Amino acid sequence: MGQPSWELLEELMNMAVEGDHASAGMLGISNVQPLLLLIQWLPELESCDLQVFISNLLKRICCLNQQSWATCVNTNMVIHIIKTLSQHALPHGACAENLITLLGVLGSQSMSSEELHQLIRLLRTKDPKQTHPYAAPVMLSILTMARKQGLDSALQYFDLSHGMAGIAVPPIHKWPGSAFASSAWLCLDQEQMVPGPNGKGGKRKQLYR
Repeated sequence: MGQPSWELLEELMNMAVEGDHASAGMLGISNVQPLLLLIQWLPELESCDLQVFISNLLKRICCLNQQSWATCVNTNMVIHIIKTLSQHALPHGACAENLITLLGVLGSQSMSSEELHQLIRLLRTKDPKQTHPYAAPVMLSILTMARKQGLDSALQYFDLSHGMAGIAVPPIHKWPGSAFASSAWLCLDQEQMVPGPNGKGGKRKQLYR
C-alpha cells in the first residue's frame, strides 16, 4: 500500500507503550510486537529521516530499564535486529548504528551462541579484502557485551508476577567418581512494585529450595 506515513509509525510506537511514546519512561513497554514490526520495516522505508527517527525511538524505548530489556530479550528482538541488518537493502548508516547500539545493550543482558554466530556472520563480504561497513560498530557492540559485569547481567529472564508462576529445575544426578558442584545467581527485580490491596507491594518474594 506504499510507504507508511510519519503519523502511522508514531501510532505504532504509541501502541507499544499503550499511550504517548514521549512518556515511555513512565509507561514502559506493554506490547512489544509493534516494535518488532518496526524493526522489520526499517530497510523498506525510503526516507532516511524516518529510518533514523524510528531507530532512535526504538533505542530509547527498549533501553529504558531492566524490565524493558527483559521484555525485548524474551521476544528474541536480538535476532530480529540481526535479520534487519542483513537485508540486501541496507538501512541508512545512522539507523544501522542505532540498531547496533541497541543490539549491544540487549546482548549484554542475554545473547545465545546462535545469535552471536549470526552477528559475526553478518560481517562477511564477498571480497575478503573489503571491510564490511558494520565492522567497527559491531565490534564496539561486542565489546559492550563483554564488559558487562556484576549481578545486572543475566542469561535468562523469567516473569514470576503471576500467582501460580514458578521455575522448575530438573534434579541433578550425581556422576560416578568425584563429586561436583554448580551455582547460579538469582536476582529478584524489585524496581517496579505493584501496590496490593493493603498498600504493600504485590510481588511474591518467597523462594522454595
